[in-house]
Amino acid sequence: MPLPSSGQISASDINTEASRIASTTGPLAGTVGTTPTAVSFVGLYANSTPVFPPMNVTPPYKYSDFYGRTFVVGTSPWWIINTTYSAGLNGKKYTTSGNNIVPNNSDPLTTSVRLGPSYEWSATGILTINNNQDLIIVGGAYSTSTARYYPVWQQYLRSFYTSSITNSFRGMSDNGHFIDYVGTINHVAADAIYLMDENTKIFWLDQEFATTGDDGAVDIRRYGVFSINTSTYASKTYPKLWQYTGWTRQINDSTQQQGYHYSQPRATSLSNTYLNIFRDPNNQLDEDIINIYIVNQIKNENLANDREWNGGITKIEYNKTTATGTSVALDSPTFKVWQINKGVGTGTTMPNSNHTTFNDICSSTSYDPR
Repeated sequence: MPLPSSGQISASDINTEASRIASTTGPLAGTVGTTPTAVSFVGLYANSTPVFPPMNVTPPYKYSDFYGRTFVVGTSPWWIINTTYSAGLNGKKYTTSGNNIVPNNSDPLTTSVRLGPSYEWSATGILTINNNQDLIIVGGAYSTSTARYYPVWQQYLRSFYTSSITNSFRGMSDNGHFIDYVGTINHVAADAIYLMDENTKIFWLDQEFATTGDDGAVDIRRYGVFSINTSTYASKTYPKLWQYTGWTRQINDSTQQQGYHYSQPRATSLSNTYLNIFRDPNNQLDEDIINIYIVNQIKNENLANDREWNGGITKIEYNKTTATGTSVALDSPTFKVWQINKGVGTGTTMPNSNHTTFNDICSSTSYDPR
């Protein structure tokens, strides 16, 4: 039901309307003078109704901005029925049926999608597999009707399992999703890994396409987590590969941009459970935390043209206890740049410094589920 339209309104009211624990803490909008952060109350209600007047997203912010508003969950992913190569995949959005979230037969996909090595980035394929041989492939899908690229992931259960009776190779896709974010951006899933000590959680990151005006780099880096199993939230059962609102994050930086032409982001993870093996028993780390490290190319617009490309690394923490729904699973980002680019110079030592970047990353455990 909507929040009260007058009188007292509290953070507990705002949390309860969004199906969160009433005592969940969070800033009203985030840092003063900036765009509201996604984890703030204002950011949480960005899609709330009524549509007119919309949620106030410019300072000053006040609790009375929430009067009469109804929380609305962000856009859901599409469900792909056929995940084999095809010139036009059919799909449907999701709807609620009783206590289950299921494909909506009355809301078919309005765009034709092409998978496989058809276009530039739709051929990108990253594989990650766990010890149960549950294979996930992430990459890109191209829409022939919107002329856009989308992140896509497919699940193959026990993909290398061979029956001792029929000697058959399983290898068939169990299901697949592709994500259509709001706007006209083009981007694909650039990497994916099973998180260390989390045999059912996949961390993925994207690569947005640069436009002509972006000069080979983009402002936004997107990250997300999804589960290979079904999950339950607010008494509703969600399907496999579901990505909750609180399980996606992004970094938006118009100065330290993510390179597009010369590299592809990569990730690895290292759990505190593993690190505690080597630590003093009296100085143990929180074992609910898994550390995720991402490398990519960074373009610094403030540097000279022949020195602006460098390598970047981001650390993000994943909390294993984070609930489903709108609660944030990825937090505490730390970003650093390895500014090693010395420019083209006058000789032939570095004929094209635009290629300066990090190309891959691995942990000290040699744990790489790709």
